[in-house]
Amino acid sequence: VVHIHMPVAAAALVIFPIGCGDSSDDQRARLVSLCDQELNVPSQVCECIGVTAETELNSDERAMVIAMITTDQETADKLRASLPMESMVKSGMFMASAPGRCAMQKQSEM
Repeated sequence: VVHIHMPVAAAALVIFPIGCGDSSDDQRARLVSLCDQELNVPSQVCECIGVTAETELNSDERAMVIAMITTDQETADKLRASLPMESMVKSGMFMASAPGRCAMQKQSEM
């Protein structure tokens, strides 16, 4: 059984930086590593979060997520000026929902 305290996991994703300007593979690896180190979730859930970011978000959306996580205001401002509202909403929803979705997915696989 996978137990995860969702507000803590979502907040930790916002607090711990995963890097900016990296390739998709680099972003996924950093996210998984930080998740393993900093979140109280099983490593399978962390891997799912990384893969989910890579598969669900385009490069600009991932850049927005990274800018929000790292509190890179300059990059976030540039992206806000250029991204469609749909991409900004998608990035925010990813940050809020991915930990819970991955925990449920991994629990159902057990």
